[in-house]
Amino acid sequence: MFSYRSVFSVVAVTLALGASGAMAQSLPGSLAKMDKNGDGRLSLEEWQADKPKSFQKLDANKDGSVTREEALAYYTKIVKPTDPKTPALRTDTLFKQDANGDGTLTLEESLAAGEAAFKGRDKDGDGFLTGADEKKK
Repeated sequence: MFSYRSVFSVVAVTLALGASGAMAQSLPGSLAKMDKNGDGRLSLEEWQADKPKSFQKLDANKDGSVTREEALAYYTKIVKPTDPKTPALRTDTLFKQDANGDGTLTLEESLAAGEAAFKGRDKDGDGFLTGADEKKK
């Protein structure tokens, strides 16, 4: 004969294991790498965390803005010739963030574009990206 305590313990362990398994699988690939606290979901802060560092790499003359020439030069150095995302394509994609259309990109414009992209992917509007949000594309 078994007790309610035993049944409760088995149910609790099963639920805990199921929840942790779901969390571990909730974010796909590159998004999981951005999940700094390992909670299985991505906050806006985690989404934006590397932007300042990436921006500094692009801003060759360190004047606080990135020109197309700087971006193209940077991508030409780091992109493998076999990569389908060519330096020109990456530069064009990056400059879609140039909100005021002045031909230079600021960190503020990049962060604003990143926030808009995050919100667009956050399908349930809870302020976090999860595997469920990614499946709702």
